[in-house]
Amino acid sequence: MLENLTYLSSNIYGVEFDGFKTFIRKMNSKLKTLNVIIQCEDMMYLDAYQWKQLLLHYYPQLEKFYFTYYDRIDNNSHQYQIYSCGLNPFSTLFWIQRKWIFKAKTEGTSPVEENDQ
Repeated sequence: MLENLTYLSSNIYGVEFDGFKTFIRKMNSKLKTLNVIIQCEDMMYLDAYQWKQLLLHYYPQLEKFYFTYYDRIDNNSHQYQIYSCGLNPFSTLFWIQRKWIFKAKTEGTSPVEENDQ
């Protein structure tokens, strides 16, 4: 049914990475462009190695990959979860050669927020 699909844009809210992986694996299409916007607290979405394996195995023909991850500030530590693990794992040679850029958007839920003025 989806074998001729070449472009997919998906806004994912609250779906864990394992559920998303199952969906991607079963799609059986010829995607050339994948755009995902993630709004979920499942940190597995930030595992660049899992993304690399998933895309290479199921979508080796993929040309464009847009990945946006929304993160919230942790009220207790006042830190963004995405940056708590150090360097950006989406900046390896695999991602750079393909010019696939990871974009993180953060928003505060703490009284210590920056205001745009």
